Amino acid sequence: MRKLSKRLSSILDAVEFRETFYDVCCDHGELGIAAAQSLLANQVIFIDQVPSIMESLDLKLKATDIPSAVGVKTWCQDASQKEIFIKNSNFVVAGIGENTAISILEKIDLCNDSEIILSIHSDNFLLREYLVERGLKTTYETVFEDNKKLYELIKVSKSKGAPTTKVGSAMWSPENQASKRLLLNRISHLETRLSHRNDKNLKFVLNSLKEKLKHYS
Repeated sequence: MRKLSKRLSSILDAVEFRETFYDVCCDHGELGIAAAQSLLANQVIFIDQVPSIMESLDLKLKATDIPSAVGVKTWCQDASQKEIFIKNSNFVVAGIGENTAISILEKIDLCNDSEIILSIHSDNFLLREYLVERGLKTTYETVFEDNKKLYELIKVSKSKGAPTTKVGSAMWSPENQASKRLLLNRISHLETRLSHRNDKNLKFVLNSLKEKLKHYS
């Protein structure tokens, strides 16, 4: 198995074995391939709406050593336009913006035995608000750095975990210096936004993040 980036390896580390692994907006498919080679599912489904990406991925899968016990499928379609019943599965959405992620999550029917793993390119305030409104609970969250960029990872479930919050909870850890850098970045970003307009929701988020900063020495 080829070496994964820090971002992809961090996502993979959060995965527990389930029947199906969905690699949504899969791009090059490295995450789903690694899940298959690590025997983290009996079936891996790759989803992306770009035909050229999926054509290249089909060729790559044919040339890749995938364990015979793992089946692979590719779906060339817009995940936000397909209703998916998620049973005994890990549904991974990474590398996209939060509005696109929300439109995808709107279409899935999540069973109690499944989890959603999210690593989104945004501040995640709208995404977290959506997760709270949907009643999804956080089973794991962390912050990591890859190639000088900071990322948030959230794993949620219908049936277990802690209440999801609008700004995160366990991921703000003094032992994780990447989390402090992300926290400071978000505070600075929100202060800039609020200097141009008055927004009660953003003020609440900013004050909540400043409270988290008190945990760091």
